[in-house]
Amino acid sequence: MPAFGGVNALLIGEKGNHAIVDTGLPNAATAQVWAQIDEGWASGARQIVCTHMHIDHIGQAGPLLARSGASFLMNAVEHADAVRLTGMTPAQRLVELQALWARNGFDASLARLPSDYSVMAPFPTSFQPLAHGDQVDLGGIGFEVHIGGGHSLAPACFYSRGRKILIAGDQLLSGSGPQIVVQSDDPDYDAMGAYLDFLEQMQALPEDTMVLPGHGQKLPLGATITRIRQGHLARLERVKAVVTEWMSCADMVPLVFSDRALAHLRSRMPHMMPALANYLALRGQLSRRVNDAGIVLYGPVQGL
Repeated sequence: MPAFGGVNALLIGEKGNHAIVDTGLPNAATAQVWAQIDEGWASGARQIVCTHMHIDHIGQAGPLLARSGASFLMNAVEHADAVRLTGMTPAQRLVELQALWARNGFDASLARLPSDYSVMAPFPTSFQPLAHGDQVDLGGIGFEVHIGGGHSLAPACFYSRGRKILIAGDQLLSGSGPQIVVQSDDPDYDAMGAYLDFLEQMQALPEDTMVLPGHGQKLPLGATITRIRQGHLARLERVKAVVTEWMSCADMVPLVFSDRALAHLRSRMPHMMPALANYLALRGQLSRRVNDAGIVLYGPVQGL
């Protein structure tokens, strides 16, 4: 599907008894892709599943549900977040976003208007909630549900023991993995802690499991976990090393991230840098206080 270099939608099972996992953006280009797919696949689905609430995964859920009459599966926390965001205008969301930027020492005037989730309103309200440990049948294949965190609040992944396949959504991606972020409505969220816990959870699965990610090609589970975890742990060590005095997340960014990374991710730093700092502060590895201007500052811990 056309989105951010491509987003994967999966068709699982035989036509007429199949599930659709993730749906693409709510735009004309993605709708056209679904219109060109054989009608039996698009309108004959028995289940439509969204791994998480990001716009490139839920964007066509409403139209596909209307065409197919399928049941809708999604984690309840993710669904509630989708309902909340589809009920807000981009201007309303920008106010939240600017508060997050300012709180962490970034120039809030540079915050860009966020994606317009309101084009999906009203978001489908009838759904089957997915919880950790659930057993679900998708297209005639049995899957265990694993709930993660970090990239979004409670994304669902699906593991088939018989086939050693993990449908991971955006929880496992190539390169350095998914962006681990705090959201503007919950700036103290321990996103990195939630994500590292998820990686630990995935470590219990066979390392030769094949990962089907939300973007890009299939991945080997064991090597992917190792690569992503090592990257995050190295960044956490860099944060501890550079915080030698009180500083904001904005102050830390050029000391922790390379120019190459910032060329692509600068606008994401008000979300990504607090995920690192929150993790360390919550575990007593950084001190934290709020200054008179309302900016959160982090400092070294004496004796460490």
